[in-house]
Amino acid sequence: MVTKETRGVILIRSGRVYDQGGNVDLPPFADLLIVDGLIAAVRPGIAQAVERGEPVGELGTRMIDQTIDATEKLLMPGFVNSHYHSHDVLLKGCFETIPLELWVLSALPPAYPKRSTTEIRARTLLGALECLRSGMTTVQDLCTIYPFDEEHLEAILQAYEDIGIRCVFAVQFADKAGAKAVPFWEEVVPLEQRYAALSRAGAAASTDLVEVGWLLEELRVSVFAQPLGTNVPVSATRVARALTTFEP
Repeated sequence: MVTKETRGVILIRSGRVYDQGGNVDLPPFADLLIVDGLIAAVRPGIAQAVERGEPVGELGTRMIDQTIDATEKLLMPGFVNSHYHSHDVLLKGCFETIPLELWVLSALPPAYPKRSTTEIRARTLLGALECLRSGMTTVQDLCTIYPFDEEHLEAILQAYEDIGIRCVFAVQFADKAGAKAVPFWEEVVPLEQRYAALSRAGAAASTDLVEVGWLLEELRVSVFAQPLGTNVPVSATRVARALTTFEP
């Protein structure tokens, strides 16, 4: 969608343009013409033609609004972060390297108190900024909101819109409590300790699915199932059974 912010003509000149089908070791120099937020042309000689007053077909009668010198720079499409959790942004450095089964007991949102809307927005902006500074222009955010709060959901979506990064957003929930992914959980861990861990790690996913059911019914969004990567895989049967509780 073209907005006031994307309207205009930008010329990026003299950069090395990465092409996966070309010379990836030493990409050739070229100019890149952007018209109203869309790439209109990529080829050598555009900048020279503009300087000499020669016609540039993609430009028509319009003038260059901004010229960026990309000498000694590499021009390439933005990276896509296809597996990202914004609820993890503020947890960096909080844990030693531990097995995934133990990590899910302490690091997921059900394991700590409900956060404020201000903090939710701040962590979303901070994570998006880190992505942009690393060359990522699109993220797929699988975010756990626990307990589910529509205000938190709105804060996350607004933060992505404000910072300008493209985002494919999904409310994430597990099909069973993380503690139950620990091998031999019920055989080895005493009952009272199992109860304490499950209480701290939050309830199983069916409750969360009910809370976000309006997204499925009113907005007709998609549902994706991702295996956790532990010894206990995700149950497609349980997910399918839960989805039958909602109207098609």
